[in-house]
Amino acid sequence: MIKVKSIIATLLCAGCILSLASCSDRVQGVDRPGGKTAMVLTEESSDFKLEITEDEYDYYYLNFLAEGIGTEEAKEKTLDELKRIGAIYSLAKEHEVSLDSDARKTVEADVDAAIEQIGGEKKFKEGLSEFNMTKEIYISLSQMNSLEIALRDYVTDEVSGVIRSDDDTVEADIRENFIAAKQILISNDDGDDLESNRALAADIAAKLADGADFDELVSQYGEDKSMDAEFGRYFTDGMFPEAFEDAAEELSVGEMSGVVESDVGFHIILRMPIDDGYIDENFNQLRYYYLNRCFNEMLEERAGDIEVEYKD
Repeated sequence: MIKVKSIIATLLCAGCILSLASCSDRVQGVDRPGGKTAMVLTEESSDFKLEITEDEYDYYYLNFLAEGIGTEEAKEKTLDELKRIGAIYSLAKEHEVSLDSDARKTVEADVDAAIEQIGGEKKFKEGLSEFNMTKEIYISLSQMNSLEIALRDYVTDEVSGVIRSDDDTVEADIRENFIAAKQILISNDDGDDLESNRALAADIAAKLADGADFDELVSQYGEDKSMDAEFGRYFTDGMFPEAFEDAAEELSVGEMSGVVESDVGFHIILRMPIDDGYIDENFNQLRYYYLNRCFNEMLEERAGDIEVEYKD
């Protein structure tokens, strides 16, 4: 996903469901931005169709470029992001999920509050323009985010029966598809010197190789403050940086990695056993992780069915 400054991330928070009468082309209750069409997303197996405007495409493409990647990678990431959006709309249509009346009745005062928070309409638009975003796109993304939440709530609700989530199914999945691991994390925070962090991680790895206690070094150096000190973290695909997950998966229980670098920082990982007591005490949280993964897999599968037609 595109990284944005905190002020814009705040405006695009999950609770921000905006509705302006001036917007048009509603899809699934979402106000779609107008403008020249850049591409059309369709599915061969249904009548689903979603037009993507040039402004929408540029919002993703230019922001991916701003992250310092090449043009071809930016195009690929943009297409992946737009197909994911298409998958949200397609699945919402299939399951007859839309923004409810309360969401649609959210007043324009929400927009005014956001504008006031930034310091006026001019600063609001200037803030958005830094990320190649128009007010229409801002509103559409906010509403689409709410549609995604509504869709997630529906398909993960046991009553809908879309995703199986009975206790036996979830427990079997935990034992097959979850990993438990502790880590010593040296995070790359704003202002940190990357090479200093790299050197520190290498020094910690050397201490471990010389027989230092893993838990003691976690206490001394580790920056993952929410990790369970006894059991570590339990996770399934897509919850953490790919480099971390791949490295943890390659380890046997009791085995320790070398220094693993990710977008977050530097990790030294110790694979832990799946503990029955931990599962019992944290079952609802683990069920949530399971359902979230299943939902993301649904989106990924549907996104793979999305076909793209580019417009001149």
